[in-house]
Amino acid sequence: EGDVKFSYKRLEPSISRFIKILQIDLDRLHQHRTNIHKFRKNKEFELLDKEQVNASRTCQQLKSNIRQLEQTRSRLEDDALEKFDEKTSDIRMQAITSAVEFL
Repeated sequence: EGDVKFSYKRLEPSISRFIKILQIDLDRLHQHRTNIHKFRKNKEFELLDKEQVNASRTCQQLKSNIRQLEQTRSRLEDDALEKFDEKTSDIRMQAITSAVEFL
């Protein structure tokens, strides 16, 4: 049921996995951004179009992973929320900022 809450320790493997996935997404988005600037500068418009599509997909994946991480937060016991926020706030803010900047 949706009312069942879990300890941080129980969900820690999932939380750690999301942190790693978000970092990979951020690295990928950064690489796309670099490539977009390069292709724009070199007037390689076909490559630029492909890179923009790929960056958009990465951005969508990043937003989806942020939502899933927030859903995981909602499944935690109240006394585990502070620890969750402590462990995830930096990566969550980086991910949200990067997604907003890209759009």
